[in-house]
Amino acid sequence: MLSRFTPLKFVHLSPHVSFFFAGLIAALLKFGTDLNFPVRVVVGSVLLGLYMTLSCAYVNLLIKPVRGADGFTLAHSSSSGLLVASLLGKFFGNKEHDLEDLKLPGKLNFLRDMTVALTLVMMLLFLILGLIAGPGFTMSKVAAGKDVVVFAITKGIEFGMWITVILAGVRMMLAEIIPAFHGIAQRLIPNAKPGLDIPLLFPQYPTSVIVGFLMSLTTGIIGMLILAAAHYPIIVFPALIPTFFTGAATAIFGDAHGGRRGAILGSGANGFILIFGQALLLPMVGTYAPIMRILSETDYCVYGPLLGGLLKIMHLN
Repeated sequence: MLSRFTPLKFVHLSPHVSFFFAGLIAALLKFGTDLNFPVRVVVGSVLLGLYMTLSCAYVNLLIKPVRGADGFTLAHSSSSGLLVASLLGKFFGNKEHDLEDLKLPGKLNFLRDMTVALTLVMMLLFLILGLIAGPGFTMSKVAAGKDVVVFAITKGIEFGMWITVILAGVRMMLAEIIPAFHGIAQRLIPNAKPGLDIPLLFPQYPTSVIVGFLMSLTTGIIGMLILAAAHYPIIVFPALIPTFFTGAATAIFGDAHGGRRGAILGSGANGFILIFGQALLLPMVGTYAPIMRILSETDYCVYGPLLGGLLKIMHLN
């Protein structure tokens, strides 16, 4: 309705994003209020609709300098992180030094292929974590009896295959879904702009994807150690999937607005937001906490605590 009857002509076309964010809203309403089920459904629907439209709208203001983003905005739960990364890049970065212009020695040119580079990075990451945990523990508790090295290689290749499938879907979406959307939208919501998922930008920013993931993971681990040193009562750790996608997204926007420095600052800030925001969110979602540990992307860690705090102030329980 907002897209049809207001100037906000944005249509959120990432159903998995809206589905999982609906779960966050439902959890906050269930454990933060005494509202009955029908009222929770109505309130949650309104909140989700506002989030889907408004997040697409403000990301649309930020996406203009991003390469390969013509004709769409982003519908992804890293929108608040994209805002932070864009501002950091604008005020502290330098667009003249694009991260994608980074030169590699001739022998390492194969790392320009994002799938190959991510596969190797994940192999190394699983190997290091397996060795830190202890080969015996990893083999018995995590790797189902596999040797640590074999386990790391297998998981790295699986991750690379996963990225390959995503990029194939990206090409299909660009070739077929976007033109189909515009054909339908002209009848239902004239001049509408689709909100699509972040992997659409990955082919244009392969280096930013890798650097953003590693920076967010690094600052996430630092944040985890800070909370442990402060004896925070809830264990919080950086989940790989949210860290990968939001780290990549924030590095892309940071690079678009502020070059290499913007990419590093934006994705680094994202890692801290993921950890400290999750630390605030988990006490608010009751028995949904385990799934929120896995799903919590940047918007969960920003808007989740804000909504939970607002519900507490309103004394609806």
